[in-house]
Amino acid sequence: MDDDEWAKILLLILLLIGAAYCASAEIAFLSISIIRVKNLADESDKRANKALYVTENFDKAITTLLIGNNITHIGFSSLVTLIVTHIWGTPYVKYGTVISTFIVFLFSEMLPKSYAKSNLDYALKVLSFLSVFIIIFSIAKY
Repeated sequence: MDDDEWAKILLLILLLIGAAYCASAEIAFLSISIIRVKNLADESDKRANKALYVTENFDKAITTLLIGNNITHIGFSSLVTLIVTHIWGTPYVKYGTVISTFIVFLFSEMLPKSYAKSNLDYALKVLSFLSVFIIIFSIAKY
């Protein structure tokens, strides 16, 4: 494999991580206890303050997550198609699609959502980081 193919594989991994982040942030956002977050924010927990900002900006948060999810999923499937056609040719695209669908479903949907739903500390980290993306997308909108 040459450097270009390694760069594509690295980009695939980064897109998969980005999709996993969006999925885990979505379920963390929808399942987190706002009362518990407010109590932590009252105790001066910086992550809780950022998570509270996210929960108070529901529309912006959901929009940001959907944009991120679409970008990562479309990018991942497009790149898989490009790699498969380059290595094996067009007839094998269907196999690449099936395999990539399974990979995305398992590693960027099911596992991250399961973990985020059962782990409050992780949910606070994810949601506090999401506040940065909300601000970036709000600025980019103008």
